[in-house]
Amino acid sequence: ITLKGKFTGGGHPWLGGLLGINNHDNILMKDCVNSGNITHEATASPNIGGFVGRDGNNKEFVIDGCTNSGNINYYVSGTSWVYGGGFIGHRNEGSTIIKNSVNEGAITVANQTLAKSDYSCNVAGFVASNTIENLTVTNCTNGKLNDTTGKGNLTLGNCDTGVCLGGIIGRSDKVLTISGCKNYATIKQNGFGANKL
Repeated sequence: ITLKGKFTGGGHPWLGGLLGINNHDNILMKDCVNSGNITHEATASPNIGGFVGRDGNNKEFVIDGCTNSGNINYYVSGTSWVYGGGFIGHRNEGSTIIKNSVNEGAITVANQTLAKSDYSCNVAGFVASNTIENLTVTNCTNGKLNDTTGKGNLTLGNCDTGVCLGGIIGRSDKVLTISGCKNYATIKQNGFGANKL
């Protein structure tokens, strides 16, 4: 599957290049490509991913050999949380495996006034926020070696608390497995906050 074009959230809380929310069992997403840019303007707490906004699968979700080159641009105001991932925005259920995949989509978050919390701003090349066990990321790459065009870069505007930024994972509350992964992208925060890279 190859996805192209521009996706706009229209204020909805779950937005992905392929799925807004995944609530199904035993899904295999193989050799998929998303090159569509995602732009979201909202006052709610959006879950946005290059492929899946929110992963709430009940059993197993496998992503194998996929590439995201679509950029994600957030314009968030009000008291809000942010979940922005090159592949998955927020994950809170089931078992998820991401392998042999590449994110070259840049993620930019601007103009936000976020909730006062330890984990209010979560941004990452693959999974922005993970709150449950059984997440494995293997042989994946964020960005591109010697790139000067900003592939996979993560840029965060003014956020006064709870910043979780990562080339592969932004935030994880539970034990997970990362192996054979690389981050070549630049991670940048403007303003202030508790950086967790």
